[in-house]
Amino acid sequence: ANDKVLVFKRENDTNCVVVMANLSPEPVYTTLTDETLEGTFDSYLAAGTEKLGKGSKVQLAPWDYLIYTKKQ
Repeated sequence: ANDKVLVFKRENDTNCVVVMANLSPEPVYTTLTDETLEGTFDSYLAAGTEKLGKGSKVQLAPWDYLIYTKKQ
């Protein structure tokens, strides 16, 4: 885990949203440790998809954030 990165997931019966945010002025590299983030997600901010899961590596620029969505 990285204390400069905030990761959270919200979901209901039909949708799932995952947010990852770098809360620091430095670039960060972190590894996801939660198996509940498994799956292929659509990027909310850019075109394309991303396969996420336990062990996935994430790179975030200073103050950067990523938002992913997935239909359940």
